[in-house]
Amino acid sequence: LSWVIPFAVLFPSLPWLLLFALSGFYFSAWVQFGRTGEWYQPIAYLRLQWIPFYLIWIPQFVRGLRKLMSHQSNQVVESISVVIPTLNEATHIRTCLKSLSQSSTPINEIFVVDGGSQDETKSMIKGFPVRLLESKKGRGYQISLGVKACRSDAVLVLHADASLPPDVAKTIISVLNKNPDVVGGEIGQRFVSTTPKPILLLVEALNDFRATWQSGSFGDQGQFFRRASIEQAGGFPNIPLMEDVELTAQLNKKGSLVFLDGGLQCSARRWEKDNATERFLLVLSLVVRYKFLKLIGKDPSKKLFEEYYRS
Repeated sequence: LSWVIPFAVLFPSLPWLLLFALSGFYFSAWVQFGRTGEWYQPIAYLRLQWIPFYLIWIPQFVRGLRKLMSHQSNQVVESISVVIPTLNEATHIRTCLKSLSQSSTPINEIFVVDGGSQDETKSMIKGFPVRLLESKKGRGYQISLGVKACRSDAVLVLHADASLPPDVAKTIISVLNKNPDVVGGEIGQRFVSTTPKPILLLVEALNDFRATWQSGSFGDQGQFFRRASIEQAGGFPNIPLMEDVELTAQLNKKGSLVFLDGGLQCSARRWEKDNATERFLLVLSLVVRYKFLKLIGKDPSKKLFEEYYRS
């Protein structure tokens, strides 16, 4: 079984993790040896072990070849911008901006893109070196507008209820410069909760798993990317919802993504306000339906946006 381990470590992805788990079928050879005196693995067990692996691995292998054939040398990253979409975030936006003001590496630009707040969000950003943009409601629309205004080499998308330690911007720039094939990634988040719930630990674990093994992330994990890469991909997804899922799909076609394994703290307010289990199932349902409908050529983002904000 040990031959699988180097592949799972050096090429961390779902196919190799799955193969490592399914390699337990090798032990069927012991059973056959005990029954017949012959050392072999029945064909049924071989199929159970290898078919799922190849079904998942082959598409990733093909995408990897495409990346290799279309590889472009990425430029050195010297500056970073931050885009923050807001909608009635008066309670949290100052904490978010304070954390950015304490960055050990100066942040070149900070854009707050408001989607029509009815509270004091806009007045709360006064005194901070930020540029306020106004957009129609829809997180994807707001972020897209902010990214278009950015002029830095890299862009970090940060939710208004999040805060960062001082070294994150420095780490992002360092990682992108040390790994020219990396086009973006995610910081990784932990919830700040007044009433800790097991479901929050599950969400954190699943987010980390997806980032590590599937090169995927959600917006509250702190997504970042090279500005040139997203421009080559056609721009930031200009859709009201699921922009984070679509962003990951676009970046995966351009190069590798990296997971920085934490550092971002995110408020658990929505999970505390709503039934956490119901919210978890809702988000899961929205993502699965979005991916399925996109697969068959439909764009369900507006419909899912209405459903999400109606719930």
